[in-house]
Amino acid sequence: MNSEKKQFQQRVEQIDIPEEKLTTAINEAMKKGEKAKSKFQRAKRYIYSFAIAVVLLLAIMGSGFISPAMANMLTHIPIIGSVFVHEDVGLKEALEKGLVFPVNQTIVDKDIPITITNVYYDQSRLVIGYEIPLDDEGAEVGILNYNITINGLTPLSSQSTGAAEDNKFKGLIQTSSTLPDSFTLQVSFNKVFNTMGNWDFTIPVFVNDDYEYYLVHSTIEDEGYEFHMEEMILTPSGTKITVNVHTPFARKEEELSFSIYGENGKKLELIETKLQKERDSKSGIEIWSGTVFFAPIKKDDKITIVPVYLSANKKLVELNRLSMNIDIAELENKILTNDILDLVHIIPDMRTYMEDKIVEEVAEQLQIELGEYLIAELSALDTKFSIEYQKKQRLVHGMVEPIALLKDSSGIIIYKKSSGENVVTVIENINNEWVIVEEKTFKGISFNDLEETYNNEF
Repeated sequence: MNSEKKQFQQRVEQIDIPEEKLTTAINEAMKKGEKAKSKFQRAKRYIYSFAIAVVLLLAIMGSGFISPAMANMLTHIPIIGSVFVHEDVGLKEALEKGLVFPVNQTIVDKDIPITITNVYYDQSRLVIGYEIPLDDEGAEVGILNYNITINGLTPLSSQSTGAAEDNKFKGLIQTSSTLPDSFTLQVSFNKVFNTMGNWDFTIPVFVNDDYEYYLVHSTIEDEGYEFHMEEMILTPSGTKITVNVHTPFARKEEELSFSIYGENGKKLELIETKLQKERDSKSGIEIWSGTVFFAPIKKDDKITIVPVYLSANKKLVELNRLSMNIDIAELENKILTNDILDLVHIIPDMRTYMEDKIVEEVAEQLQIELGEYLIAELSALDTKFSIEYQKKQRLVHGMVEPIALLKDSSGIIIYKKSSGENVVTVIENINNEWVIVEEKTFKGISFNDLEETYNNEF
């Protein structure tokens, strides 16, 4: 039996991974799998895959319409020189004032060192800098998965940027979620350069309490339009305002942002816009609400804020009818109390938990690196093969469906029987048709034991 298992492992290891074809296969598999129902961690993996590309693209374009997302993308990274990657004007000022806390904590796993270099936290955002050595300047960073928690809870949103410089990948993770004044920050990476591993950092963080907080409650109305500013926070790294804008029904292509001008008429740098849009069919308006984050200002400054929309022909149009002038010196300074935090306890559903445990179990049995595979549902393969496979296994839809691990035109299908046995099937794509090459069964943990482990953990 051990001899057969070794031969099967060798068969699995012989699966080639041509990089160009791998990228194409992944894209095709993900397109085919778009119709499959989403799952907590499976969907999260795919969202990660595009986040860093989107953020880098938006950074290059200089757009204010940045959607926070997780970073995880196979891509060539451009060269940008800075201490913090995508160093905006607010971070530059914080660095110049010596407010950025040096961490320089390094963890090595799978011979890959990751270093948390710096942390900065004020009442507007948390920023984490990290770096990973590269073999050469044009190296491919590969898939990069991270997660951050605050006292064991997850921020509602975070985003990441990254760039290569001096044979290092320098990354930046940040969140503008409302957090406590002090907390234990945990930063975890589980995939780097397509290699699975564990790089877990624990860092105590304390807020920079240099801030000015104002309740503004200012409103501009004009012919069906309304712009309301609720509050404003001034911090060393930027200015955050909470806004609410009502507009008539707009086309789907339109997006909303803001232009901010100083007293001298100079446009201030927009760092981030986070808005949600709702449509009120009864009143015939769209309601945009959220926060706008821009360059630091002083408590005696005067500013002008103008809503801006992106029209259907991709032109930026300022809604000057809603232009709002704010004299900071005339506002009353208040004490900021973070009574409601933007933190959640994320618990995977039992099915997703079991799927991940099954994949990890088989990966250990076959001694394979999961980072080399795209994890997908059986539906990511063609429909004909999927139906034939289910008939062959006499599958009955239950707690966990078959899981495919794909490498270019080859892969593995994993299916756990009710007895706990893992059926592992090696497949290949020959002449655009998937065929079964070999199949083995391994002993595994039962569903009852998996359920018990899940209940104990969550």
